[in-house]
Amino acid sequence: MTGAPTRILISHPHSWPYVRRGAERCVRELSSYLAGKGYRVSLVTAKPGRPRSAREGDISVAYLRQAAGPLLGRLGVTPEIGYGLAVLPRFLEDGAEVIHSFFFSDALAARVSRAVRGTRYVLTFAGVASASVFAHRPVLRFLVREALASAAVVLVASRYAGDRLTETFGREAEVVPGAVDLGRFPLARDRDPERPRILCTSAVRPRYKNVPLLVQAFERFLDKVPSAQLLLCGETDAAAARALLASVGPRARRAVRILGVGRLGDLPRLYAEASI
Repeated sequence: MTGAPTRILISHPHSWPYVRRGAERCVRELSSYLAGKGYRVSLVTAKPGRPRSAREGDISVAYLRQAAGPLLGRLGVTPEIGYGLAVLPRFLEDGAEVIHSFFFSDALAARVSRAVRGTRYVLTFAGVASASVFAHRPVLRFLVREALASAAVVLVASRYAGDRLTETFGREAEVVPGAVDLGRFPLARDRDPERPRILCTSAVRPRYKNVPLLVQAFERFLDKVPSAQLLLCGETDAAAARALLASVGPRARRAVRILGVGRLGDLPRLYAEASI
């Protein structure tokens, strides 16, 4: 790079440690990586409670107030949708040369910034855009299409995700695997093949994650591998955990361990010890 370093603003409706899932981790790792390469990186996200700003390592982080509440919920405005409106003023005043959005609502805000300020934006589509998801949701389909339309580049994590995006929206995407430092996840050589562990780090409560289906399938899997264990290391609550365990018999309940999100430092060990 020559001259002043490029200013990059990275945006996602959620962030570690308030939400611990795949895209949230990728956002953090990508921000740290780019800052380490000499770029000026700002991260904008949202959280419950009061907004705040912080300097976290080489990254400037702005936590906006999360747009949530019973009234908004009844109107169909989720925190993720509301985030697009909340982040728009930040996009317009920040002066970043590139905005990297990780959700369609902030990508729509980035599109407005592009029209007003000429700021280029990149959209990472952190999921699979299957046509069935949008078949009965025309408004959502329209919003996602508009978010994709003006992005300089659209990124996906796999060729499969890219093919589904093209089929559903007619937009080509570049494949860039998730921005996670794999050096932190060494393979364990001492795993016990007689007691295989299946690890699932998806959030338990969202219906579309299908964790209840996994638990029921695991119960049938125990017929062939009685010594197997299923470890659930994702967001949950007491009611969701009780419902999961109540959906299977005593043998499966003993073999399912609901760990919750745990600590960030626990993840490499859990992945290393997992067979699947």
